[in-house]
Amino acid sequence: MSGTASPAGAGPGADRHEERGEWGPLHWDTVNSPIGRLLLVVSKLGVARIGLRTEDVDAVLGSLATTTGSAPIRSASRVGEAVDELHEYFDGARETFDVPVDLRLSTPFRERVQRAMLRIGYGRTSTYGRLARMAGAPPGAARAVGGACSHNPVPIIVPCHRVLPLGGGVGNYRGGAEMKRWLLALERRHLDESARGPVLGG
Repeated sequence: MSGTASPAGAGPGADRHEERGEWGPLHWDTVNSPIGRLLLVVSKLGVARIGLRTEDVDAVLGSLATTTGSAPIRSASRVGEAVDELHEYFDGARETFDVPVDLRLSTPFRERVQRAMLRIGYGRTSTYGRLARMAGAPPGAARAVGGACSHNPVPIIVPCHRVLPLGGGVGNYRGGAEMKRWLLALERRHLDESARGPVLGG
């Protein structure tokens, strides 16, 4: 349960504006989960897209082919590591992800905000304003930060579900408010169980 999902290729000197043909092959598969079927797409750098049950698989794959110039190829083995870690997360056995993420589908500003989301701890939450400060965004950037959350290409692994409005409620989520509440409840439940520790028999 150690490590954090790292935005591969996002460091100094990374080619942030690669031409479409430079993406290389994309691989995808779907996986069943407690929140419905998920679409996983991986590039040579890491997990580039997770589609939630509210998104049409063919539409997402078609959009990726247009954006990157590389038609995704179905391959269960290529997405296997991410699938395993997601299963562990849903089982409460994983609090952070070790698979790298590829955030090149985001603009540089949105990527910076999404990278900051990775610092919001398991079972914890942040407001949009606080996330703006974490990302080094200027005052009053909460709306733009909300856009970075709603356009997060790798939900769950990049935990935009942990970002909440200051005034209460759960706010918007691509998978719907109920899914966001479910993910938050999952993390709170397992965090509470971990804090209590094991029950020892006599």
